Amino acid sequence: MDSKGTLIHKFRFYIVLLLIGCVSGVLGTFLVLQFLPNQLDPFNNNSSTLTTDPTVIHDREYLGGKVENRASSVPPPGAGLERYAVSDDPLLDWIEIVSDQTVDLLQREHLIQIAMTAVESDGLHVLIQFLSEVDREWEELNQVVSTVVRVKASTSPQDTFEQALSLPLNDGGALILNEIVKVWSSINPETALATINALERNDLRVLLRDTLLDVWIVTDPAMVLENLEDFPERIQADLRHRAIVSLREHSPGDAITQILETTKEIDRYKLAIDLATDWALEDSNAALNWALSDPDFAEMRNYLVGNVILVIASEQPEKAMQIALTHTKQDKIEGEYDYDTMVVMQLATQNIDQALAMVSQVKESSKMPAYSTIGFSLLDGSEYQRAIDLGNDLSASDKSAYFEQLMGLWSVNEPQTLIEWIDRISLPEAKSSAARALIGKDWFRGDLLTAQQREFFKSLLTKQDAQYVREVYPDEERRRVTETE
Repeated sequence: MDSKGTLIHKFRFYIVLLLIGCVSGVLGTFLVLQFLPNQLDPFNNNSSTLTTDPTVIHDREYLGGKVENRASSVPPPGAGLERYAVSDDPLLDWIEIVSDQTVDLLQREHLIQIAMTAVESDGLHVLIQFLSEVDREWEELNQVVSTVVRVKASTSPQDTFEQALSLPLNDGGALILNEIVKVWSSINPETALATINALERNDLRVLLRDTLLDVWIVTDPAMVLENLEDFPERIQADLRHRAIVSLREHSPGDAITQILETTKEIDRYKLAIDLATDWALEDSNAALNWALSDPDFAEMRNYLVGNVILVIASEQPEKAMQIALTHTKQDKIEGEYDYDTMVVMQLATQNIDQALAMVSQVKESSKMPAYSTIGFSLLDGSEYQRAIDLGNDLSASDKSAYFEQLMGLWSVNEPQTLIEWIDRISLPEAKSSAARALIGKDWFRGDLLTAQQREFFKSLLTKQDAQYVREVYPDEERRRVTETE
């Protein structure tokens, strides 16, 4: 092969290598974009939707009860974003991409780059112009604008806020101001609040103050409590409640102190119960120890312990039952359920079979309400035979009370079904209770039973139930619908 042929051969070889490299690069970029979208968008925790959680930009860690700003977590404009070519007319670039009415991941990154370049050059007002080029509400584009605004606000939130105040609210200005406040609230909420409170427009003050509070209560609830007087008096009580609940996540001791300083008893009760419930979701043992032992909350101990046990029962029913059997409510009011009954009631709504398997563990004093709760759930699920059979496990006195309640509810909710079922009931006590309930229902309505049915049902009554029917439902006082209407 001559030198010319060798040169051509080498040139072709290099061309092939170059093409392979280009294809590999494109494929590699595509795979990275598909599987690591979060690396491209530091403000997004999801590959398809932009998170509105302000703590993604300014995360705050609670170390020893103190708040530490991690401003370094905010990337500079464009950091982590693929650089795209932007022409001398960013608006034309924007229109070209949004004209197809769809925005995929790559297009969104390109739009962010376009908008960011335009804002750096001409200011925030260009975003309003960009949004005006879209003839309908477009959530993806709102997310693009939010990302650009939050990056811009991260370096100078107050200056960015003052610039945004001149923007028309209905054309995107409200969206931009909200995003600025989210960032500002995690950097310097006190200054942000003072600036918002000084605004002339009341509707804008309310909107932005709510945005600030959503962030501030999460990031530094103790500071919110210290600055309560800077908020309108009408919202201070609700704000205090929200801040105390949030404070519990970081410093339970401080939250408890705040609750004890709450003057209204009803508010103190509600705060303490919310605290016990939320605490139990994260650390049930700590919450239970507090609820059982804190002398400052002795008057509401039954409620606090009960709430903790119910939280535990939702995930660990056996553990909840053992705790319930170990502790008994003190100074119960009449009709109040004990802890073991509460566990069964919880299980009856989430897993009826598990409730049935565990109900035999309850204390003797809790059997009637516990069994009745399960019986009512079975009845509600049309499991009539299981509801009837359940009564067999009770003592004679409890059995009578159980069937009286069960048949009473059945006759109210589904009287015709009970009429059809009464012949299938083999247990005399249950059959008598069913007949008594139906006779009573007919006595009030006057049109449920025929005369023949009434007489038949009377023949099913035990001596005790027959005496009750004669005294409480005398025939001569029975309402006769056909005669009175």
